[in-house]
Amino acid sequence: MGKKGLDVLKKAMIASGSTPKEVAAFDQIAAEFLNTPFGGSRHQWMDNLRLATSASRLGGMAFTQFAEFGNAIPALGVQAAFRAIKSMPRMMKEVREVATGHAAPNDLLRSLDQMGGGIGMDDYWMTRMFDVRDNEVELYNGSDLGILTRAVRAGAHGNMILSGHRMILAAQTRLMAEEVLRKAVKIARSGKDDMALDDIGIHPQLREALRADIDQIATFDSKGNLTGLDLFKGKAMTPELVNELVQSVERGAGQIIQRTFTGETGKWAHSDWMKLLAQFRTFSITAVEKQWGRNARNYGAMKSFMYLMAAMSFAAPIHMARVGIRAASIEESKREAYLEDNLAPLAITRATLNYASMAGLSGDIMDLGVGTFSNYGGDWGEALGESYGIRGKRSDQLLGGVVAPGAGLAQDTFSGVFNGDPHKLIRSLPGSNLPYVTPFITALREIGDEE
Repeated sequence: MGKKGLDVLKKAMIASGSTPKEVAAFDQIAAEFLNTPFGGSRHQWMDNLRLATSASRLGGMAFTQFAEFGNAIPALGVQAAFRAIKSMPRMMKEVREVATGHAAPNDLLRSLDQMGGGIGMDDYWMTRMFDVRDNEVELYNGSDLGILTRAVRAGAHGNMILSGHRMILAAQTRLMAEEVLRKAVKIARSGKDDMALDDIGIHPQLREALRADIDQIATFDSKGNLTGLDLFKGKAMTPELVNELVQSVERGAGQIIQRTFTGETGKWAHSDWMKLLAQFRTFSITAVEKQWGRNARNYGAMKSFMYLMAAMSFAAPIHMARVGIRAASIEESKREAYLEDNLAPLAITRATLNYASMAGLSGDIMDLGVGTFSNYGGDWGEALGESYGIRGKRSDQLLGGVVAPGAGLAQDTFSGVFNGDPHKLIRSLPGSNLPYVTPFITALREIGDEE
């Protein structure tokens, strides 16, 4: 129905006597469907600043997204997490095939694809030319957008593709869906209970129906590993139960790799001001309940802490690889100091908090403390290296770097234009933080320093 249709519904609600609380609830759920604030005033310049900041700072999101495999450990086990990583090249090839209109060569996910149009492919099917995932969807014609807005949206959307984030997100979703199905069938065959599956929504009654139909719907190799699944061949698995299983598998895969669903974000996500202030922290805020809160409820605080340590250990090599790629482009005389700063224990600890969503807001709280101490003469900002600066946070930008990343981008752009600092201006451009672009930017900076 679009925004205009929702406006008509809201007017009808008010005219028929809905309470202010009901209208506010409608505004929030409508905002989540549209992925943009609904029912209040809009500030287009805030959207543009936020999108420009994402395009400039989030070139390395593929590294962070890859680390979400660590969330599979509590729900599916270590073996499943590493099996999914091993299958990543296969699934990336499969995503490319599905995106170009071919049927997925996947006997395990075929039923899910038929029900949902390609599990994990949301960002390929639902994102239009100037729409950006997790920011907003414009529901009027593109001709209503100004030239600046079009350029910012194209840059942010292009950055998501060029960074590899869209590809990894789709592949991860499909890989986790495979692993959820494997575990569901395994537990169903054994007749055992499983808290993780219950939490996802694959409850005992659903598993019992799977068990009753297992000979008709599932195929296995000589070792007993699940190789194929056709949910439409069963009798106990009624259409209602098939739909319930598909929804549960998609929800479970999304929980593991940190996707958000309607109903999982608070009012902060539906305010232009709050979205600007919460930029780069939306996943952290959601993770407090989505990862840490759920694990603590299911497994207890101590076991959840051990899962967090496992996720941080999983993320440490990813951080080191990222540092190594960056170090390769730095002048040899500065490389040793760079590696020393960014591979120090404190820097690795902070960096792995960026990658481990089970940490929730811990890293952001640490950032606020570091920013405060750095501005009052401390050297923590330097001790944390790029783990602190990777998202635009620098010790000379307490407000712009730590509190509102968009303000940091505006400060850099202003300094580049009016203070004659071309390095800051270049680093403010869309795509400037892409792994294969940063070496050129680093080289330009060093050439300028020599001059």
